[in-house]
Amino acid sequence: MILIIDTSIVGVAMALAERGKGMLWSAAHTENAGSILEISELLRTGLGSVGLKSVAALQGVAVSVGPGSFTGIKIGLAFVQGLRLAAPALKCLPLSGLEMAALQLARDAGRKDFALLLPATRTHGFHAVVTNGAVAPARLVAFADGGPAETAEAARLKALPEGFAIAVSGLWPLAENALGSARIAEALAPSAVCRAAVCGMSERSLDADFAAFSAASPEPRYLRLSTAEEKKGIVP
Repeated sequence: MILIIDTSIVGVAMALAERGKGMLWSAAHTENAGSILEISELLRTGLGSVGLKSVAALQGVAVSVGPGSFTGIKIGLAFVQGLRLAAPALKCLPLSGLEMAALQLARDAGRKDFALLLPATRTHGFHAVVTNGAVAPARLVAFADGGPAETAEAARLKALPEGFAIAVSGLWPLAENALGSARIAEALAPSAVCRAAVCGMSERSLDADFAAFSAASPEPRYLRLSTAEEKKGIVP
């Protein structure tokens, strides 16, 4: 049995999956407010729903390490560290919720080429691009706001072939302005992206060799500049 946790997109999304059976349970609290309180209650509900009495019965945990919300990533990783104090044998598989969401959404839409954007601030955010059914590592992207020139990543998104569907988690006006509303296939509710993330993470964790799960503490992938750097107009 594998526990899947994503706190990098919005709120907290969680699932339990088992080899040979797939995802057995999933739930989410898709508001940032209250996530710290809800994450433990979600776990208790999930364990009870599949007949497990404690986290010691789990074989592993797949957790999103980002990129995404600074605070969200910290909450998820701190929660996993707490679980490992209760169950020291629990091993972790670090994944990107954004990358797994992009893959899952592409599959759901029957597309091999797909890009998913996740805003972080007015100008900065992240993107994960699926090409021919394979996802590339998520990257930081910034769009100009009457100041510094756009980043190379923004130019790369503009240069994607017409066959690429580009979706945004929530609303990102600067991205829509830069890419053109015709290129943005749809604005997805962050809750839908959360669901896609845990579904994709569940599939990846069940497909992975258990040797990929590690006793080492997972490292966060923040990618984004600090707020102070962004205010100075620094562009990565």
